Amino acid sequence: MNAEVARTRNPEGTKRAVVDAAERLFAERGFAGTSMRDISEASGVSQPLIQHHFGSKEGLYSSVLRRAVENYAARFPDAARVTDQPVDVQTELERLFQFVRDYPLQTRIVGWARLEGKQGLVTGCEALRCAMVHRIERGQELGLVRNDIDAPSLAVMLEALIFYWFENRPLNAALFPAGLDDDAYVRKAIALLERGFAPGGTGRSAKQSGTARASRKPSRSSRT
Repeated sequence: MNAEVARTRNPEGTKRAVVDAAERLFAERGFAGTSMRDISEASGVSQPLIQHHFGSKEGLYSSVLRRAVENYAARFPDAARVTDQPVDVQTELERLFQFVRDYPLQTRIVGWARLEGKQGLVTGCEALRCAMVHRIERGQELGLVRNDIDAPSLAVMLEALIFYWFENRPLNAALFPAGLDDDAYVRKAIALLERGFAPGGTGRSAKQSGTARASRKPSRSSRT
């Protein structure tokens, strides 16, 4: 049995091998700089079989980008499912930070997608982003998050603090001659956003505002 026949009998393994190879090449060269022949040679899968599974280079590119979203949702299932709880800035930042740090290839591919105008092929992240917006809105409803800035804008600001840090590491390195400290940065980002999300511009985090508000509620004995 030759390799090509074996691959046709293991479609999931074949698709995984193609996506693995395409991910590496797209991260290194971008969409325009990567050909189907390159992917075929790197994966060991013929071009006709690649087209059979993915339809086109655009279809394969979309599958590579979708993998990142699926991996994120699998690693942090609450990120997509939970919408009725108020936002926890520390949780949102830490899980996004961990994922982007652990999957540098996906960060490079998303950067290439923006440069090449391929953002429309980034599919599947809508549910994740909408869920975060709903959590922010829930925090606003409960008075835990400022409501003078709309929830989508707050969500974008939160994401930007993480993506900018990783997408501009060479530039940032020049600002930190002692070396980049990821853990220190994320702690500072959390502190900044917890205070920035706080209602009324108090300078306190949403958690602190909620605790203070709870402490001001009169007890049952004091009301009687």
